[in-house]
Amino acid sequence: MGDETSLVELVRAYQAAQEMDLIDEIGAAIVARITKRLHLFLWGRCGSAILDDILQATYEAIFDGFESFQVADERKLWNWMFTIARRKAIDHGRQWSKTSIHESIEDMVAVSNPKLPVTPPDDFGRREILSRLKAINPVCFEYLWNHFVVGLTLVEMAESYGIKEDAMRMRVKRCRDGGRKGLSNVGAP
Repeated sequence: MGDETSLVELVRAYQAAQEMDLIDEIGAAIVARITKRLHLFLWGRCGSAILDDILQATYEAIFDGFESFQVADERKLWNWMFTIARRKAIDHGRQWSKTSIHESIEDMVAVSNPKLPVTPPDDFGRREILSRLKAINPVCFEYLWNHFVVGLTLVEMAESYGIKEDAMRMRVKRCRDGGRKGLSNVGAP
């Protein structure tokens, strides 16, 4: 399976293969061919700390999906694989936020409004802040989370969302302003 074989041909060969050795060989060729683009795509969405886990989950879902996926052309194949990768990144983010409240959430709130009287040291307080931020606007929550907690720069986020840096800066600012208003009564009776 050389470099001259198209990705579509590799997938079709994988789907038609019967022998385990051939399936393994073609599978390795597919992984070698798609790794770089998927790696860059996922890195733009989630950074490097969790990239390997998400990439592995993406590979598993792609190869499971090959059984029923009808390969038409390479563009549709890549769209399908990028959709799977994006969903795996989102799923991982949801799972992570449910199982572990990152202590940087307090930093995110502090940056959003340093005068906001919310500095609960306990886990319940962080969960309340997190819950309120998500309820205000899930899209804004994602922007703020990615920027202030995950640590993505505005440039990285803009590239990930396919927009200009200035547009990303404005979105984050509007989300901070909206978050400040929505969090203004956290801790009030």
